[in-house]
Amino acid sequence: MFSQRHYEAIAKVIKDHNVNDTECCYYVAADIVEMFERDNPKFDRVRFLDACGLGIAKPAIVDAFIAADKLEIIVVK
Repeated sequence: MFSQRHYEAIAKVIKDHNVNDTECCYYVAADIVEMFERDNPKFDRVRFLDACGLGIAKPAIVDAFIAADKLEIIVVK
């Protein structure tokens, strides 16, 4: 089982590489999110994506989900 320190360490690596190839980081993050959600049903994908530098700072208005190997961010009004 993964712990918060694992989530934080992996998010930092993605964030550090985000400056070079944001699209690639989205795909990597999407795969990691799937793995973390299988491991922990309480995993907060929006918080993780924000920590990766890929999310939106206001998770209350965002529903992020993975569909067809593509990360999509939907703004809920």
